[in-house]
Amino acid sequence: MKKLEKGKVIVKNSFKISNLGVVAELQHHENGLPKGILLKSLNSGLSWSVRSRMLFEHAMEVHQIFAKENTEKTILRFGSIDQKKESIREIQVKEQSGIYQYVIEPISHEQKPDQDMELMIIE
Repeated sequence: MKKLEKGKVIVKNSFKISNLGVVAELQHHENGLPKGILLKSLNSGLSWSVRSRMLFEHAMEVHQIFAKENTEKTILRFGSIDQKKESIREIQVKEQSGIYQYVIEPISHEQKPDQDMELMIIE
């Protein structure tokens, strides 16, 4: 596991969602990632721009909110109350470890960042 430094993020997971784009779970120790901030891989040279932080309607009471972030709320459906409670617990555990979900936009390419990729924050 890479050591997380100030000014850097580590991609924990990323995926493409139709009609939304690239969603990435990013671990960082920043005070949020504002809209438009650039994230650049020093290995590949690829860059992404932060569009917004994803918040989940069912977990609003546990989300850590950063004032400078642009946010998008999403609603998920669950088959049971236990599944909903487990999702809230998972979100809380991840955010306590500095892992948050963001919608990011590729700059001049169509790729999503790879798992464990280290990205430099370019302001």
